Amino acid sequence: MENPEMLDLFQSQETNLDSLTKEMERKIDDLLENNKELAYLNFEDLQNIHGNQKTMVAIRSPPGTTVEVTSLSPQEQEINLKSETGEILVHFFSQ
Repeated sequence: MENPEMLDLFQSQETNLDSLTKEMERKIDDLLENNKELAYLNFEDLQNIHGNQKTMVAIRSPPGTTVEVTSLSPQEQEINLKSETGEILVHFFSQ
């Protein structure tokens, strides 16, 4: 840019936006950390995402993760995953 004043203004705005972005990321991290008990999906959530398509779930978790499977009915199971050592990654694939 040939106009130094405009360059300074853009740099100032960029710095401000970077600061706001970091603050929002920190707030999102805090929100997720303080509301772990609400971090789950139910069957209706999956249906909203994938409709009636067949869905495969891939789970990657650190050693020591506990897995509990509860049969609620012959057609319905509940899977609970818990890790004290790191994050659990869940990927959904549909046809």
